Amino acid sequence: MSNAPSAPAAITAFDDSLDQFLEKQPGQKEAAYAAVWEERWNARIDKQVGTLGDGLETASLQSSVLSSTLLDSATSLLSLTHQLKLMVLLSDTTALPALQEREQRELGEQMQALRDEVRGLVDQIAQNERT
Repeated sequence: MSNAPSAPAAITAFDDSLDQFLEKQPGQKEAAYAAVWEERWNARIDKQVGTLGDGLETASLQSSVLSSTLLDSATSLLSLTHQLKLMVLLSDTTALPALQEREQRELGEQMQALRDEVRGLVDQIAQNERT
């Protein structure tokens, strides 16, 4: 039997709070790590959307009390989308190296073009001095 925590256990252990950092376990594959995070995000988003939906259904009954709950849920969803964007940007391990490689190749091509241009100008100056 494996000692590695499954995705639901990790979610329960953190009580769907994304404020705590979930470390990648030794030997854990990227896909498994991403799946745990995805489950945590889904649970948190489902909870907030559910709260928001429940609040909208009963808002006419208790508008003063529920308006603050609706506002908190909407603010939390906004914060979650921001955190999710940051996670996607910061944990994208394939796009960043590809982007760096492309930029390095483009800079190399630009440097070679400038070297060729300088060589051409030096050759032109040398020919002008000979004549």
